[in-house]
Amino acid sequence: MNTNGQTPGIPTSNDSSVASRTQNHSPSLSGREAVASGNELLIILQINVEGWTAAKRDLIQKMTREMKVTVVLIQETHQTMTDQLKLYGFTLAGHIPREHHGIATFVRSFISFSLVGYSNAGELPNG
Repeated sequence: MNTNGQTPGIPTSNDSSVASRTQNHSPSLSGREAVASGNELLIILQINVEGWTAAKRDLIQKMTREMKVTVVLIQETHQTMTDQLKLYGFTLAGHIPREHHGIATFVRSFISFSLVGYSNAGELPNG
């Protein structure tokens, strides 16, 4: 520790490199504040859950709260019914049900959106 009370080689919060990384990766506004202020910042969480469970839902819920996520994209839900796909504070915007695959898109409840469509397996050409 030096005379300034800092450990050499360990950046501090007033270090300019730490401040710039923080500004680039941690928005100062919550999702609701960003939308209300006209700052249309979307914070997107994309995650492969390899099967939607209550424990994974709770973990994602915690992540969305801590990171102020506005859109959640889930792959490999392994869900055929939408009643299992719930995330507090989010609207299920779209779901492609599959027992062995499946995707779900959640949007914060206070954000207006329009679902323009989605594809089912076999609708897109291979290659």
